[in-house]
Amino acid sequence: MSEVLELRHRLHRLTKEYNGVEGFLGERFCEIEFQMQRTPRGTKDIDGYIQDKSVQVKFKWVSADNLKTRYVAIKPEAQFDWLAVVCAEEGGSEVRLFGIWENPEVLDLTRKSNSNRVMLKDLSMIPQVAGLKIDPKLLYR
Repeated sequence: MSEVLELRHRLHRLTKEYNGVEGFLGERFCEIEFQMQRTPRGTKDIDGYIQDKSVQVKFKWVSADNLKTRYVAIKPEAQFDWLAVVCAEEGGSEVRLFGIWENPEVLDLTRKSNSNRVMLKDLSMIPQVAGLKIDPKLLYR
């Protein structure tokens, strides 16, 4: 038990400025790869800014087996410019970008499904943001 407690305390120290481990992985990836400037923890709907665009970051654990069932929850009234979805495979050692999309296209998906759940497979079918150079090596595929 003490080993688990030690690990939990260490994780908390590393991620305390973020919303848990997943928040750390997603936001830190965007900070490193896209020079995202984080907003203070608790800022409504926005995790940071890439260039002059407000960004909501979501992190998901994915695999070939579960990709069709993975989704992100987006509030219909959410106000952000871009949605960045970052992911990693369970047991893997790399964090990757699933994609970055414009708010109107993301919210259209919520309206079409009449739910705040946006399936990753549906996101992958709509165009990603223009004007942001994304190294293909960063992408999850």
